[in-house]
Amino acid sequence: MTSGPTRWILLLLLGGLLTACQEEPGVSQTEEGRLVLGAAQQTDTLARGVDLAGRTLVLDGFRGTIRLDGQDTVDVARLTIVRRARGEDADAARKRLQRVTVEEEGDADAFRYVLRARNADQSAVDVRGTVPRSTPVRIQWESGAVALSNVAGPIRVRSQGSTVDVAGAGATVDVETRNGAMTVAMANLPDTSRVRLRTANGDLALTLPATTAARVEARTDAGDINTDALAFTDRRLSPLDAGARFQGQLGTGGATIELRTENGDVLLREGRLLTLPDDVARPDPVDADTAATDTLRATPPAADTTDAVPPPTDAPSGDVPPADTTLPSPPDTTVTSASGQRTGS
Repeated sequence: MTSGPTRWILLLLLGGLLTACQEEPGVSQTEEGRLVLGAAQQTDTLARGVDLAGRTLVLDGFRGTIRLDGQDTVDVARLTIVRRARGEDADAARKRLQRVTVEEEGDADAFRYVLRARNADQSAVDVRGTVPRSTPVRIQWESGAVALSNVAGPIRVRSQGSTVDVAGAGATVDVETRNGAMTVAMANLPDTSRVRLRTANGDLALTLPATTAARVEARTDAGDINTDALAFTDRRLSPLDAGARFQGQLGTGGATIELRTENGDVLLREGRLLTLPDDVARPDPVDADTAATDTLRATPPAADTTDAVPPPTDAPSGDVPPADTTLPSPPDTTVTSASGQRTGS
């Protein structure tokens, strides 16, 4: 039989466990049978416009998806920012949503959007927008899909866990993530540019124009390397652990290409891809299911009827919460000038 002091210790431990369980948000189930944390979701939409005037656009955030499309006909970056949060009920979700912050700051070199949340595990921010085609883009993101289409300025992405898709790039592309696959297609590759793709876990695919001149180095510790009949003037392939290392020369070479994955395949191919499919970089779910992977689709935000920022064409779709869980917050629309001043629009 358990002694008195031991029994009291066990009762205290059990009480603490029960209290911890009661503090956890409720678990709900979607129509498809997915389990998610928090029965209610709140969303709101912010509209932003900024005259970059050649400055770098910086997105620094914690979780969600990014999709930017470069256009020759625009001179102002226009973004739609959708904040999302979940909770055990509508009130809890609304409070968490209020703790998702969007900060803006600009200087002579860059304009930054800094996205943070106190409950990052049950919150997310999705960014959609158009930018001038030549805009340099720098992204610091913890997790979620990143997609850039027709952005010809230098691109830099750092992430803990993101799939990254780039189409129609025309300058240096530097992408590094701990976990996630990458697909990059270059519209052109100037001699002074560099393509650097690195991931610990994930496949790498790089599409190059037929006239590419570059020095190439590719490596995988566990996987295959496929050059898809590219016309290398010099090539060397050597085994490496359960993978391989490849070095080659395309044309007379001026640009440099470095591809590195620890676990995954590497593919180099010839072709041209200027746009991404509409279903690339849809919003990630806010919650993790029992397999610790994101599965819940976000609630589509209300349409933005302002003239300043058109609504995204690939609005998210999926599970729609009850009507009383939609936050009645009107879009906040501002335009920021090249000097960093914000004005209404």
